[in-house]
Amino acid sequence: MLAVFGLLACTGSTAFSQENDGPCGAIALESGDSVTGSTADATPDEGALFPNAPGVWYTLVGNRGVATAGTCGEGSSYDTALSIFTGNCGDAVVNTSTSGGDIWTGGDDFQFDYTEMTGDFDVAIELVDYSHDTGAGRWGKMGLMARRELTRESEFMQTQFHGPANDDIARQAGRREHGVAGGGMYEIILDGAGPRPAFTRLTRRGNIFQSWWSAEAPADPRDDASWNAGHAEDRATMGDTVFVGLANSDHNSDGAIPQHVTYSSLNDDFNETSAFVGNDVGGGSGTSAGGLTAILNNDDACVRPGQCCLSSISWETEDNVTYYILVHGWGSSSGAFQLDVSLGEPGATPVNPNGWIQAEGWNFLILDQDGGCGGGGLDRMAGNWASPFNIFDEEPQAGDVWDIDFGAAQSRGWTLTAVAELPTWGTTAFLNDNGIGVNGQDDLVNFDAYVGALGANTDNLVAISTTYVENTTDEAIWVNFCTSSDDSIRADMNDNLITNVSACRGSAGDCQERACATLDPGMNKITTHVWEGGGGFNMRFGLRTLDNQVINDSNDLGIVFHGSGGGDLEGQVGSAAGCDIDFGPAPSGWIQTSGWNMLFPVLNPLGCGGGGTGVMGQNWVAPHDLGVEDPKAGDEWLDIDFGGASPAAGYNNGGLSDGPIWVTTQFISDNLGIELPNGDLVDFQVMAETIQNAGIGGAVPNDNVMSIATTYIENVTDSPIAIDICTSSDDSVLTMLNCNIITNVSACRGSGGDCQERRAASLLPGINKLSALVWEGGGGWNMRIAIERDGAKVSSFPVNDDIHFLGAGDADTVGQPTLCAARTATLTDNACPVASVPFQITGNGGGVAGDAITVVESFGPVAALNDYTISDISNGGTVESTSGFATLNVGPNGVATQSSEGWGGAPGRAIDGNTDGQWGGGSVTHTNGMDSWWEVDLQSSYYIDSIRLWNRLDCCSERLANFTVQVLDIDRNVVFESAGL
Repeated sequence: MLAVFGLLACTGSTAFSQENDGPCGAIALESGDSVTGSTADATPDEGALFPNAPGVWYTLVGNRGVATAGTCGEGSSYDTALSIFTGNCGDAVVNTSTSGGDIWTGGDDFQFDYTEMTGDFDVAIELVDYSHDTGAGRWGKMGLMARRELTRESEFMQTQFHGPANDDIARQAGRREHGVAGGGMYEIILDGAGPRPAFTRLTRRGNIFQSWWSAEAPADPRDDASWNAGHAEDRATMGDTVFVGLANSDHNSDGAIPQHVTYSSLNDDFNETSAFVGNDVGGGSGTSAGGLTAILNNDDACVRPGQCCLSSISWETEDNVTYYILVHGWGSSSGAFQLDVSLGEPGATPVNPNGWIQAEGWNFLILDQDGGCGGGGLDRMAGNWASPFNIFDEEPQAGDVWDIDFGAAQSRGWTLTAVAELPTWGTTAFLNDNGIGVNGQDDLVNFDAYVGALGANTDNLVAISTTYVENTTDEAIWVNFCTSSDDSIRADMNDNLITNVSACRGSAGDCQERACATLDPGMNKITTHVWEGGGGFNMRFGLRTLDNQVINDSNDLGIVFHGSGGGDLEGQVGSAAGCDIDFGPAPSGWIQTSGWNMLFPVLNPLGCGGGGTGVMGQNWVAPHDLGVEDPKAGDEWLDIDFGGASPAAGYNNGGLSDGPIWVTTQFISDNLGIELPNGDLVDFQVMAETIQNAGIGGAVPNDNVMSIATTYIENVTDSPIAIDICTSSDDSVLTMLNCNIITNVSACRGSGGDCQERRAASLLPGINKLSALVWEGGGGWNMRIAIERDGAKVSSFPVNDDIHFLGAGDADTVGQPTLCAARTATLTDNACPVASVPFQITGNGGGVAGDAITVVESFGPVAALNDYTISDISNGGTVESTSGFATLNVGPNGVATQSSEGWGGAPGRAIDGNTDGQWGGGSVTHTNGMDSWWEVDLQSSYYIDSIRLWNRLDCCSERLANFTVQVLDIDRNVVFESAGL
């Protein structure tokens, strides 16, 4: 966020703990500089965006180009903020020049440089310099004044000096009131031949105006004990808001000849002043102000994987003006930072200060279309929407008229006749120049607002837009197109199609998809098409490095954003297409659509909630078993017992196969010629619509359906790796790692842009199979799934040292079915009991080394950690070794009670085996009163290894605080207690 903010000077600063802890010690930077440092030992700065955060200072001298300062680099490790200041690092200095009559007479001739102040104030100045063109100036007066109005006859209070050539001490003494009606002033008793510099002060406390003076610099300008008290006046008639400033009058000294005075503010009061001249005759006047004034602030403009909330700011500079850059932090935070600064060519304007090419950086042409929010499908979207014009050969600019052949073009007409009779290109500046007020300095390119401002229909439109980006190096640069749109979007680099997504959706605040493009040396033209059916109509577009770093105006990669180009720039034809690089199935941490084997649409009779977590945990593909089978694209599971052993009601892909068939995006492309969208959001809704819109089969349902998908992840180390499985879904979702259910959330909801839940899991050495099931009732139908380690998403590019993403795999890629051996236990009938350290069982099923074995685990009546046996029941196989131990969840064996019950939150919900923290999932308890308690009687004696609690997540988690956990024996003696949790 950019804002005009506050005032700052270095006067009165505490002792600096480092050279650039204050503005007067700022370190000078030049364009292209990158510096690292820390604010940990710095002091806060009152005029900053966050005045309680420690900050350090740098300067950059302007050249009429666009300056950018950013902390988005790898060296920044905390939530940074930036403030930009102009002025001088020291006290405000004001120069005045005046001539003419007296300061209090009816003529009221003077120069007054003022600022408005409301309520109490405390201003103080030093008289730095005085001169008169005659060298005398017997009656000259100068000092501080408070005026009720900006008129020559206004009431005022003044504390003042006389000119140094005035030796008439008697004349100075005793002056209190003068002839102006209601006017009041007080003259400092100071010998004109006395010492210089001299200091004066004027305060207001309620209605009492008090003058003060000192021949020496006061130790504390705001401490009364540092001053000599002058006259005080009770002036209730002055009003709450008055004009306070610096007055200068020549008072007819030796004729109408100017006198000149220089003041310095002691309390940072006059950084910005306005001038009022009271009938000044014969002399010029002028004011210049110093001190520092904040002109821009920024917080949270850029993010980096694993580090959010970094800052970047761009502004147009003036020639030879020094800009002070304050690096500080959100709230009172501090830490290490990397500051990168750049300065564009003179006359350039900011285009991409925050990582998104702003609205003013695009040429655009908005046309009617009949393809709806999906743009008519990917094939039609890839066509020419402006025929006979070829967007790749043309360089349109604002005001260009294109007589489009709507019979040949994919678009259908032009209705924006408020702009012109024929299709006309525009920019936000073009609209503003023509009286149509729109915001060009917005990261969101809001076509809906532009069309709405014209009073036209905002539905069923397509916007074609162009912008220019220069690669100033001699080598091609691979970048990611980062796109977010409402609705469908296509993006081209020069004449190469890079992104093509048919989707009826709203735009997100971050990339909804990333696609690699080659930025060739020289000028490149980026073209986007955005289609709208009804509702919002907008886009965000940015460039990212291959490891997802934001590229903005301040980048050091040699990339320059030129915006709309003004008609002077040209793209390239025949340039490189895409990137010759394998990013893997999770380049940004989310496992993309292309990385999944998928079985959909499976008919779901139980709506968005999937029938609840108990039903969701059943086998929806019986007699097949996701825990032990590894389906691949083309595999047909025609024998699923729909409506019998499987809760699902059937399968329908529009008749494109004989029955349930596993597919991948590549399989659909190779066999049906349909290009499904690939992105971080695995959008089954859009895929179903895309298959149906291809017209090669029947209707493909996307309501009351479900999807089943599998992908493979390899742990290349020799030890289990603790991970979290991060899920976001529309609607309910279940995940399994190998045979173990990890996530089970029954919820009717839309998917979020980040994890809606995280569930702990253990990634075993070797290849692991991750399965995901998503249930849909009506509306959206999609999922995002990521693997997180130590709080950060694991990505496939750059390749992680320990965890590799194998995507959909091939025929030889299998999970670890030995972990899904048949299990029996006296304490639970869960097919895969929770293991605090997962079992690793090796053997040779059927006598063949490496083949799966089947085992039975038997637990004794008391589940001691070593009170179990594992025996081989496979045909001829043997168990060679086991490792790990089982920890059974005995909670479901018990009977739960609680102090009270509210809103149906029965106590048994806490031990139903369902850890879903969403109230709507029906597995959260709820009491109704103060001093609440909950208890479970386990109905038997156990060795308790651990107690795990899951809190409510949709809200109200703070209610479970400062509580105590106790374990009681059969006689209700406390044998364990943990308090203050």
